[in-house]
Amino acid sequence: DAIEQVAFNTIAPFNNELAEEYLSVISLTAVLLAKKQLGNVPYMNFVSDSINHSSQPSVLVMNDNWMDCLKGTICGGGIKTRRDVFHQIATACFPEQIEEFKDMLSVITSRGISGSEMPFTLVPYLDLANHSKDYSNARHHFNATSKCFELVSTNDIVEGDEVFINYGNHRGTNSFIYLYGFME
Repeated sequence: DAIEQVAFNTIAPFNNELAEEYLSVISLTAVLLAKKQLGNVPYMNFVSDSINHSSQPSVLVMNDNWMDCLKGTICGGGIKTRRDVFHQIATACFPEQIEEFKDMLSVITSRGISGSEMPFTLVPYLDLANHSKDYSNARHHFNATSKCFELVSTNDIVEGDEVFINYGNHRGTNSFIYLYGFME
């Protein structure tokens, strides 16, 4: 609760809507940091390896050379604002773990699952499904009765096939760059 309060107080003076939107993200980041410190959590080991070996970093942890490509764009401005706010939160809440906080935050914002009638969360291994509006061979949804996420094939999928889901028809190019680091 203390972390959420600091986060909210950091963001709210600038953007109350953004503050409310990201409280769950900040909370989940704190949980992931704690899990990572425990070690020997298979999914966290996988996530850490993917951060360390990614050729395409999340937009929240891109270096300045990558960010220069987006300079002067609406998307670049949005990313810069969020990066600045998250850095302030990391400094206030996790002063000894600023880089680790940013890494976990980038994982959550690029791998998190959300949507109407879905809680915002990480769903291990569902986050490996790639996006395609036109060639999706599966769909996912939250089953409120079982309180579980379900991945259902919509076409035949054989061993070795890549699983594609639709990340959302309502998303534009800026959204894909900001959240996932790619353009559609």
